[in-house]
Amino acid sequence: GLVIKARLVARGFEEDTTSLRKDSPTCSKESVRLLVAFASSKQWACNTVDVKSAYLQGDKIEREIFLKPPPEFNDGNLWKLKKTVYGLCDAARAWYMRVKSALNSLSVKMCSLDNSLFIWKRNGKLEGLICIYVDDFLWAGNATFKKCVIDELQNNF
Repeated sequence: GLVIKARLVARGFEEDTTSLRKDSPTCSKESVRLLVAFASSKQWACNTVDVKSAYLQGDKIEREIFLKPPPEFNDGNLWKLKKTVYGLCDAARAWYMRVKSALNSLSVKMCSLDNSLFIWKRNGKLEGLICIYVDDFLWAGNATFKKCVIDELQNNF
């Protein structure tokens, strides 16, 4: 049958964003090469994960934002957002901060040279790497990394 999809998008370009932090790191080509090189040397497979509706899964929004609902849902009231949505300038940052927090809680450490490359070590041995590019993850690691980190991430999002 026919599948109809829709996405709510805010008119974020109308908002004053001068005081908002909107940066969101994405992995560099060098980090991807590093991940692939480590994966090759350790004989790990490279894998990807695409998170559906990622920008809707950020942490609670820290400011008040009101939206005029689309005509199909307009009952004369404004909507107050609890989380970021597509179109807001800080939606990517809210998503990144949630991912970073989830990875930190799983003992995955951020690389000091690239804020979107994360490293998981156990007993001093490298067991997995993950690169973040907006709502996509590129990862490589052993079975323990997949079980303890990747599967947990997928359960959280």
